[in-house]
Amino acid sequence: MTMLQKIFAGQNVPITYNMNPIIIHRNSKQISLKIWDVSEQDDQFRRIYYSDVDLFIVCYAINNKESFNNAQMIWIPEIKFNKPKVPFILVGTKEDERSMSAETVTEREAVDVAKYFGAKAHIQCSAANNYNINYLISTALDYTSGYNDK
Repeated sequence: MTMLQKIFAGQNVPITYNMNPIIIHRNSKQISLKIWDVSEQDDQFRRIYYSDVDLFIVCYAINNKESFNNAQMIWIPEIKFNKPKVPFILVGTKEDERSMSAETVTEREAVDVAKYFGAKAHIQCSAANNYNINYLISTALDYTSGYNDK
């Protein structure tokens, strides 16, 4: 939401699913990027959105081990099973809250999980202070079919 609307929405934004198109200018090209934000509660419909996916961005909250465990025990296996050839990026959100929780996921833990499952990248970011948001989008474009400029 931060990248799309240029504002930080804060905590607890309820989402079932939402498709947010954004226009990005990169290397003299205009790219229309469609980001689908799909809720865990939308279990029966979630896989429908996987059909035309070029890249998955699997997010977990850095300050919440349960969120991290869900990423590695539920979300990554689900996408690897349903779309094994589609790349993914593992993203730690709420980097700004790292020091506020005893349940903090270390960068080493996250990098190890990313490597184990074959993630193209692991990125830590914060929507609250806009930390690494542009880098995340740039990295996502690097691994999105048809837009790789490398």
